Amino acid sequence: MFLSILLASFAAPQGEVQVSSVALEPTSVSSGALAHVQVSLDVAYGYHVYHPDQDPLLGYPVTVTVSGEGVAAEGSLVSLQAGILHELPVGEDVYRYLWLEGTPSFTLPVRVTGEAGARTLKVAVSWQTCDDSLCFPQTGKSFSLDFEVTGDAVIPEGVGISTVDEAGSIQSDVQKKLDEGFWAFILAAILAGFATLATPCVFPMIPITVSFFTKRAESGKGSALGNATAYGIGIVLTFVGLGLGTAALLGAGGANDMASNPFLNIGLATLFVVFALSLLGFFEINPPRFLQNYASKKQAEGTQKAGYFPVVLMAVAFSITAFTCTVGFVGGLLGLAAGSGDMGLYVLSGMFVYAFVFATPFFFLALFPSVLQRLPSAGGWMNAVKVSLGYLELIAAWKFLSNADRYWDLEILTRPVVIVLTAAPLLLLAFYLFGWYRTKHDYEKPVPGKMRKLTGVGFLTLGIYIGMGLQGGPFSGALEAYFPPEGYGHGIGPANLEWHENYDEAFAEAKQEGKLLFLDFTGVTCVNCLRMEGNIMPHDLVKPLLEQMVRAELYVDKPPYGDWNSDFQIERFNTAQQPLYVVIDPSLGDPSKGGMEAIQSTFPGYHPDPVRFAAFLKDGMGLTDTE
Repeated sequence: MFLSILLASFAAPQGEVQVSSVALEPTSVSSGALAHVQVSLDVAYGYHVYHPDQDPLLGYPVTVTVSGEGVAAEGSLVSLQAGILHELPVGEDVYRYLWLEGTPSFTLPVRVTGEAGARTLKVAVSWQTCDDSLCFPQTGKSFSLDFEVTGDAVIPEGVGISTVDEAGSIQSDVQKKLDEGFWAFILAAILAGFATLATPCVFPMIPITVSFFTKRAESGKGSALGNATAYGIGIVLTFVGLGLGTAALLGAGGANDMASNPFLNIGLATLFVVFALSLLGFFEINPPRFLQNYASKKQAEGTQKAGYFPVVLMAVAFSITAFTCTVGFVGGLLGLAAGSGDMGLYVLSGMFVYAFVFATPFFFLALFPSVLQRLPSAGGWMNAVKVSLGYLELIAAWKFLSNADRYWDLEILTRPVVIVLTAAPLLLLAFYLFGWYRTKHDYEKPVPGKMRKLTGVGFLTLGIYIGMGLQGGPFSGALEAYFPPEGYGHGIGPANLEWHENYDEAFAEAKQEGKLLFLDFTGVTCVNCLRMEGNIMPHDLVKPLLEQMVRAELYVDKPPYGDWNSDFQIERFNTAQQPLYVVIDPSLGDPSKGGMEAIQSTFPGYHPDPVRFAAFLKDGMGLTDTE
C-alpha cells in the first residue's frame, strides 16, 4: 500500500470523493471567540480516505486549512467518525492505516479576532483517494465562506491548550507535535548519539572510566549497578541541562542562527581538521591541562568518597571534557528543535535521547569494567579505525566550511570544489585499507584481511560515485544535502531557475506581471531544505510549475534579509520550521502586511514525493491534477 502511495503518478478518479458540505458554525462570531469549520465528505463505495491521525509517511490524511483576515486555526482537525484500522504485515513490520469510508465529517476549531464587520474565510480541503489496491495523488478543493464578526469577547484562560470534539475526545498540543515529525527528530537524536561515540574526544575517557570504577569496586564504594546508574544519570543531566538552558536563551529562532553562524562553523571545521590530522598520525592531541586536572581530581575524589554524588560529578567532568566533540551534534539538534514549533518539548526529549545513547556504553563499562580486558588488544585494527575516522572527520570539516562560505556568499567552496575535496579522502582511505601505504602509527605496511578489503571496496565505490557528481545532477537521498546547491556560484537557484532573495522585490514583480508568487523559506544549514531543492524541485513534475511563478528563496539564517524573513515566517505562518513553501496571489493582498487571504496553499516540512509536491503547487495555482 505505502509503495503505491509513493509511486502513483496518475490522476485520481473523478467523483469518487466529493466535499458534500463546508460551513462555519456559528456564522456570527464574537471577536476573540472560537468557531468551528464543519466539513463533510461523500466517499463512494469501494474507496476510502485517510483519518487525520494517519501517519503521513504511509498515507496523506484528510487536511483542512483556513486563511482569512483575523482567522487562525486553534488546534487540530478532528474526525467525528472513528477510523477503520487496517494492518498490513511487511516482513517483520506491520503498517497500520486508518481508513474513513461513507460520509465522514470533520471539525476544525478557529479563533476569530479583529474589529467587527463582514469577513470572508477561505477553506482548503485536501485528501487522498484510495481503493483496496492503490492510492492516487493527493487532491483537494477550496471554498469561500462569508461570516460576521460582532463585538469583543473575553478569551477564557487556558484556551488553546487542547480542543474537544463533539464526542468529548481531547487531542492535546503535545499529541499534535508527535504527529508532526517528532519521531523523525528522535531518530536524529539517536543517530547523533551514536556518531558522537566515534569522535576522538571519547577515546581517552574509556580507560579513565574503567580505571575509575575498577578502583571503586576494589574499595567497596557503592554497588556496581548503583555506580553505573549514577554515572549515566550524570551524563544525561549535563546534556539536558545544557539543552534547556540554551533553548531558554535562544528562543524560537536562535538555535538556527547559532547553527549558521560562520565563525562557529569555521571553529568547528578547525576542530575537525585538527582531530583528523591527529588521528592520521601527524601529531598527538590531549585534552587541555585544566580539564585533565579537573577530571583527575573528580576521579580521585570519586574513588575515595562513599555515596553516588561523586560519581555524578565524575560524569559531569567527563561531559565537559568531551564537549569539544559533542558541541557540533548538540548544536545541530538544537537547530532542528528550533524549527519544530515547540522548542521546549523537542529540546527536552531530544537531548535526553541523545545523552542516553551517548551514555549507554559507559554505563556498561561502569557496570562491568572487566569487560574491557576481554576486548581485542590494540594493534593494526585500532589504527585502521583511527585512520578511517580521521579521513571521515576531514570530510565533515568541508561541510562546516561550506556553511560559512554560503553564509557570506564567497562562492569559493562551490559544488565541484566540495565534490573533489570529498571524493579525494574517500579514495585515499580506500587505498590505505587496501594496504597501499602506511601512516606514522603503523609499525609496518598493513596486510589487509577480508574485512579491510571489503570496507575498502565500499569507500572506493562511494568515492567514485561522488566524483561522478562533477558531471552534474543531484545525488540520491540525504547525500544531496551535504553538498552546496548546483547553482551556487553561478547566480541561479534551485532547479537552475532565477530566484529573488528579497521578498518585497519578488512580490512587486509578481504583482506587476500578474503572476503567482512562490515562497521557499529555507536556511543555509537546513538539511531538509537542501534535499527538497536538490531532489524535488528539479523533477519533471515540479519544475514546469515553478517556471510559471515568480520565485523567492527566503533565507532565515543569513544577512541581509534573514531576520526579516524569520520574523515574517513566525508571525504570519505560526511556525519556525524550515522548509516551508507557500503559494501567494499578490492580487489578493500582501501577507507581510496582514493580507492573509492571498495565501493559496502551503506545504510545511520535508517530503520525498515529487507527486505530492506537484499537487500542492497545482492546488495553489488553481489547477486540477490532470492539467
